[in-house]
Amino acid sequence: MGDFNVTMKTSEHSVDGHSMTNDMQDFYDCANGLEIEDLSTTGFHFTWTKSLKNPTSSILKKLNRMMINDGFRWSFKKLMGCFSLL
Repeated sequence: MGDFNVTMKTSEHSVDGHSMTNDMQDFYDCANGLEIEDLSTTGFHFTWTKSLKNPTSSILKKLNRMMINDGFRWSFKKLMGCFSLL
């Protein structure tokens, strides 16, 4: 669980037309190699904004994630994460 500073998919950017970067591909490959995936979550999809002071020009991204392996998923079948404001 944490802030990974890179997205894994282009759909995790609020701006259309974003393409897959080398960093994104490396993160995706690492997660696949470790056999981990995102825990199901509720709340905010985008967890980071470029500018809190100017929301009309903000870029939103999903940088925070909770990742689990199959063993964890089977042990805690009903577990879900939640992204919310404090």
